[in-house]
Amino acid sequence: MDSVVQYVPKLSQFYDWRKPSWGRPLSGDIITKIKNKHMLWKQYLVRRNIELLRKYKRLHNQIRKITRSIHKAEQNEVARSRKNQSKKIWAYI
Repeated sequence: MDSVVQYVPKLSQFYDWRKPSWGRPLSGDIITKIKNKHMLWKQYLVRRNIELLRKYKRLHNQIRKITRSIHKAEQNEVARSRKNQSKKIWAYI
């Protein structure tokens, strides 16, 4: 019994090294678009229909544009806050 306690881990540490996919939850509209994109891709793999591929690409580009705009807005906010902090530092000098 002592060897079981010694060698068998109590909790799995497998997912600790993975980073979270998003820092915050996405809106319901984006989530449904992502689900539809996956559904279209699966259908395309089975049927090899060009129309399904075109729909998939269109949806893929829309999702990419939305998520990049979200990320860009976050980065602009960070840059603005850094700029404001540097102005405060120079005001004290």
